[in-house]
Amino acid sequence: MDTTKVAFLPLVLVFAVAVVQSIPIVAAFDTTWLSRLYGVSAEGETMLRLLRHRAVLGLVGAVLFVGLAVPSLRLLAIGLALVSKVSYLLLFAQTSTATPKAAQVAKVDAVTVGLLVVALITTWVIPTVGRDRS
Repeated sequence: MDTTKVAFLPLVLVFAVAVVQSIPIVAAFDTTWLSRLYGVSAEGETMLRLLRHRAVLGLVGAVLFVGLAVPSLRLLAIGLALVSKVSYLLLFAQTSTATPKAAQVAKVDAVTVGLLVVALITTWVIPTVGRDRS
């Protein structure tokens, strides 16, 4: 197995997810993006705070970028991103009425979970295949 190509794959996948995960950061500072991203109005102080909190979760994207630069943190970054995305998917699955934008966010999260799982496998499992574990 060509480990050079396998080693490059998780970097590409993590980079792609980091970019997607970072987009909501803008909404933490510009509330007009909240409606664009999630399809709901930020009426009321509580709703605004909740939506801004969701936007701040975009910082997970920054952690993924750090994981790209610091290999020893890569698995931690992937794990954090997986927790973030799977938690949204679980919450979304419990929602009886969701906006089309919320459904779109769930679809993007589902795709990026798949990318992160492949990145996790190629980072952690595949490089150890064939190595002497003694």
